[in-house]
Amino acid sequence: MMLVTQDTFIKKGEQIATIGNCNGTYLVHLLLEIRNEIGLDIGPGYSTETTGYLDPTDFIYKNRN
Repeated sequence: MMLVTQDTFIKKGEQIATIGNCNGTYLVHLLLEIRNEIGLDIGPGYSTETTGYLDPTDFIYKNRN
């Protein structure tokens, strides 16, 4: 479940969502996209086109305490 709304400024360490399982359809998970371009459409799923998106692993390592 989302805990923030669009255009909300997020501070480091703030909780933004909770994990879920889509009423048992999937294993518990949280989807996260980190974008550096505003206005990208929500895609249909996984894609090899990564323009406009930041690598979450790199982002986490660079911004972790």
